[in-house]
Amino acid sequence: MYCMKCGTLLNDSDRFCPNCGATVVAPESTASLVPVPPVEKSGEEPVVENAESAFDNGFSKALTLMIFAIVGATFGSYPYTALIGVVFSAIARGMVGSFRSAGYQIGPQGLHRKARVSGIFAKVGNIVSIIGLIVSIVMFIVSLCLFIAFLVAALQ
Repeated sequence: MYCMKCGTLLNDSDRFCPNCGATVVAPESTASLVPVPPVEKSGEEPVVENAESAFDNGFSKALTLMIFAIVGATFGSYPYTALIGVVFSAIARGMVGSFRSAGYQIGPQGLHRKARVSGIFAKVGNIVSIIGLIVSIVMFIVSLCLFIAFLVAALQ
C-alpha cells in the first residue's frame, strides 16, 4: 500500500506515513486493490498516479452543484424570476443526491485537499440549494398573488 499524500511505500502495520506523517487509512478489502507505484513529477514530491484524478470528478460536480444552487437562490429572490429559481434549485438538490450516491463526502472530510474542497463546495451548495428552493417557492407564490391581483384589477 502507498501513502495517499506522498506516495511512499507503506507496511501493512503502519498507522502513519514514515515520510510525511499522514494518517494511513486502511482499505476495507485489500483483495481487490492493486498497488500503484509512485510516479515522479518534475521537481515535486512523488505522488500516486491516480490520486489527483480520483477527486477531479467530485470537485467539478461539487463546483457545478454550488453554481446551480447560487443561480437558483439568486433568481428565486425576485418575484418574476422565481420559477427559474425553483428549477435551478431543484436541479441542485438532485445533484446533492447524485453526489452522495456516488460516494463523495459532503463536508470537510477527506485526506486529500481536493476531497476537502469538494466536500466544502458540496456542503455550501447543499445549504444554498435548500435556501434557494424555499425562497424560490415563496417568491413564486408571491408572484402568482401579484399576477392574480393585477388580473382582477384589469378586469374591473
